[in-house]
Amino acid sequence: MTVAVGDPVWTPERADQFVREVSPKGRRLLRAVAEGEGRVDCEKFREQYGESALHGPSAAITKAVNRGIREGWLPEGTELPLTSTYDGRSSWSKTDGYRLPRHLAVIFCDAFRRIYPAPGNPQVVKDHLAALYEELGHHDQAAREMAEDFLETHADDLAIWLHARVRPWCPGDTSPQVPTEHHLPLNTGQENRT
Repeated sequence: MTVAVGDPVWTPERADQFVREVSPKGRRLLRAVAEGEGRVDCEKFREQYGESALHGPSAAITKAVNRGIREGWLPEGTELPLTSTYDGRSSWSKTDGYRLPRHLAVIFCDAFRRIYPAPGNPQVVKDHLAALYEELGHHDQAAREMAEDFLETHADDLAIWLHARVRPWCPGDTSPQVPTEHHLPLNTGQENRT
């Protein structure tokens, strides 16, 4: 039996809005923490995204929360959804990790799935891209054609990007992990470095 736990502040609608509003660096950190079941080890995060990967994303999350309060889509007094941890070995040290309560990890994982559909279902991705083109003012048929053209034009680059992206497990996730190089198109234009 699965028990869903809600949150009085971070409703699904607010989590969706937050995922849309936070900057890409903040979004990447928040997603890593959510997909890590509420934890991310900063050393591993830095290894994956570079030594400066944690310069700015927590500030971006703080700014997005403050903007949400100011604009009224987050209630007054909303706290940051995640907290940083330190190893405590010195009075000054790099952040050791970030934590997110487990129920918020589920809420934000669900928000990321809704806002940024997971790889594995090309039709969902194409529909999402077409919807973005429609939001920009293009008619339905034109938006679908533009989405199809974009995906065909950039398929090789997207395959390389997907291969390079580490997609950690997310609570409740039953989808397959990132494909291996054997599932990538052969005409990527890049040498196989395995």
